[in-house]
Amino acid sequence: MMGRTAGLLALPAILIAAAVAFSVAEGRDARCAARGFPLWAGAQGSRDECGQAHSAAAHEPIDLSGVAIDGWEAARFGDLEVKATHGSLLVEVDRPQAGILLRAHADPALRYKLTISGAGRNFRLRVLEDGAARGTVAAPADGAISLIVGEAAEIEALLFSDGGSFMLDRISLDPCPDCPSKADLRRRIEEIDPEIDEKEGIDQAIALLKWSANVANWAFHGDLTRGDVEAMAPEDALYNVFDAGVSGVMCGGQADFFAKVLREFGFDAFTVGFGIEGDLNHVSVILALNGSHYLLDPTFAGYYARDGAPAPLDELLVAMGGGGDFGYDFVELGLERRKYLDRKLAAGFCDRRERVADGVEMCRQGRGLLRDFLDENRTAIAEAGLPPDGSFLLALLSRQVLNLDETLDATARARFEQKLSALSSPVRSN
Repeated sequence: MMGRTAGLLALPAILIAAAVAFSVAEGRDARCAARGFPLWAGAQGSRDECGQAHSAAAHEPIDLSGVAIDGWEAARFGDLEVKATHGSLLVEVDRPQAGILLRAHADPALRYKLTISGAGRNFRLRVLEDGAARGTVAAPADGAISLIVGEAAEIEALLFSDGGSFMLDRISLDPCPDCPSKADLRRRIEEIDPEIDEKEGIDQAIALLKWSANVANWAFHGDLTRGDVEAMAPEDALYNVFDAGVSGVMCGGQADFFAKVLREFGFDAFTVGFGIEGDLNHVSVILALNGSHYLLDPTFAGYYARDGAPAPLDELLVAMGGGGDFGYDFVELGLERRKYLDRKLAAGFCDRRERVADGVEMCRQGRGLLRDFLDENRTAIAEAGLPPDGSFLLALLSRQVLNLDETLDATARARFEQKLSALSSPVRSN
């Protein structure tokens, strides 16, 4: 899920739902990423839409002499204190929206392992490759975070906060010839769907939906989730999280992974968080294609269709508000290969359980999740005035859009917001 305070779409009781944080998109839109500016939660004071402070210190270079950080350039954004201490870089922020941007040049033909070591509180990390931003994750509270990056000429790491401190001990960019590549990701998809490159448009996107929903592990227990997945490239998450089989994601991580897979195939897609904040809320994926928007949901591995044809979202929302027979189906593609992880899987959830690590059980159950969810949460759904059928996700989307992630095409996202507003679906600004 997204946001740092919002709750989780309640899953069936037998699925042992657990709270997990939204992954808030701090950015305004892709324009900011393309310009190389930090992607803040929103502009305040004398900042533009990208969070660029209009002051002399906005892009002031940071002197890294005396700091054990080789091969990196650094610039400061906003009001903050930066000083070298015992070979580390101490960053202190006491006003909203400030941070440092570290930049290194790379060989576009290579993959690298980016490692950031340090300790602090209330700091966030965002990684950019040639200006294209990934999701945002918590900076290390005390330790290190490693991410696979590369196939880009420039790597940037943005450390920022609304108020806190961070001691940056080390940041390194080490060539990693054995790290998985984008080509490896495509090979894995082709192993399951050899005809994936022959498919086009919405048919290819739906095929990628089924693959992504099945390959990403679902973690029911909060401490088995990997929040850093949202800062990872999809091949990094696939090989180093999902393949390992001892941790996974919930709806926010599922959506982030699938949106990135779509982008690797040239689609414009972004995640959307929606629902009733603190109660029933969810994260899914919007595909912008040929002037239309489609809701493709990796949590439930499904999409909306009429007479077998995928239905665009604006058409669906009009039908939702028209009364009478809805007339659309939520098509579930199946979750035969998805791995479910928990400390102890509920009896009856799956026929066969396997212990994959100390205190971690895994199983596959093969059936779809939407009906289980609707049955187990019928009381909460009724109290919220939502339909207990396949139109549930659309009704939840109509309640309120909580946040939107970046998109490759800012115009496509703006059109999506305009469509929702025209249909009286409130959109909370990021």
